Amino acid sequence: MSDDHQRLAIFNDRTWKSKLGETNRFAATVVAETEHSLTLRYDNETRLNDAGKLVEWQLIIVAPGVYRWRETGWPEGKVNGVVGIRCSP
Repeated sequence: MSDDHQRLAIFNDRTWKSKLGETNRFAATVVAETEHSLTLRYDNETRLNDAGKLVEWQLIIVAPGVYRWRETGWPEGKVNGVVGIRCSP
């Protein structure tokens, strides 16, 4: 996370294929934060939600070093199948 808490860089241990392309790193703008979550908008995002706005994602900390993802438009409590583990810096 940047010093001003406005940007986040994510580096994965493998290459992922997504609608944003194929890469092992992502960058995003932090649009909101709570004690246990960050709401992000990925750079180069083109997908739109039902309201016609760019899709945003929440990174939710579920335990120390463990996180889950959900699109902000999904029903409360729904998360995707990816369980992330924070690597050591």
